[in-house]
Amino acid sequence: MNPSIRSMTRHAAVMSLLLMAGCQVDTSLQYGPEKYAHTRNIELVLTPPARAWTLVANVSSSGGRFTATETMVNAMIDESKKAGADALLPLEFAGEGGRAGNKQNGIEQFVYSQDGRNITKGRAVRWESR
Repeated sequence: MNPSIRSMTRHAAVMSLLLMAGCQVDTSLQYGPEKYAHTRNIELVLTPPARAWTLVANVSSSGGRFTATETMVNAMIDESKKAGADALLPLEFAGEGGRAGNKQNGIEQFVYSQDGRNITKGRAVRWESR
């Protein structure tokens, strides 16, 4: 094989490997919050909990104008895990939030508007009886 062709082939192979390595995606961006919480061993509570809990930390996340809600909730899941929590629940379930008459479902329960942009807020909690 011609040495210049061999060099070009080797160069193309190396470039392909570099491109594939650059395409690795953070797992927090690969999954929606329900699946991501499961991978982090955090329970994402989307209905009022029946179990007693203790507050571990208040968590929140914000992003730019086009940051997806899922990305912000996944960031709160990471913060909950770092704090040693068992679960993440919306403020409404903690008796806070002030959304009287404005019912939200799913992960939208974590979303609030502040200064014209969306942020997410929640409670990282530990279950009292495991």
